[in-house]
Amino acid sequence: MQASSRRQRSGNNAVEFALIMPVFILLVFGMMEYGWAFFMRTGVINSVRAGCRTAVVVHPDDDPAEVAEQTIEQNLLIYTIDCSDLNTTCNITTGLSGTSPTEQIDCEVDVNYEPIMAGLITAPTQVQAATSMVLELQR
Repeated sequence: MQASSRRQRSGNNAVEFALIMPVFILLVFGMMEYGWAFFMRTGVINSVRAGCRTAVVVHPDDDPAEVAEQTIEQNLLIYTIDCSDLNTTCNITTGLSGTSPTEQIDCEVDVNYEPIMAGLITAPTQVQAATSMVLELQR
C-alpha cells in the first residue's frame, strides 16, 4: 500500500504543478513587461529633462532648440531608443516661447512602445514626456 500511496502523491504533485505553473509564468512575464515599460518611461523622462537642461545653459549665440534635440537623441540612445532606426517612431519637439527675461524652452518626446511579449498583458502603446525650463542666459 505504501508504493501506491507514493505514486498518488507524485501524481498530485504533477497536477498541482500543472495548475500553478501557467499563473507563475504569467506573473513572471508580467513583471518583465512592466519593468521594461517603466525602464522606457524613465529613459524618456530623463532624456527630455537632460535635453532641456542642456539647452537652458547654452551660449546665447547657439540655438537652444537644436541643442536640446541633439541632447535628447543622444540620451535616448543610452536607454536603447534609437530615433534614427526606421522601426522606431520618435517625435521630438523643441521650441522657444516667451520673451526676455522669461524666455523658455519647451521639450516634448513621444516614442512608440514595443512590448516584449505582444498581447500577453495590456501595455502602453506610447511613452511621452514633456518639460519646460526658463533659459538661464537670456538672448
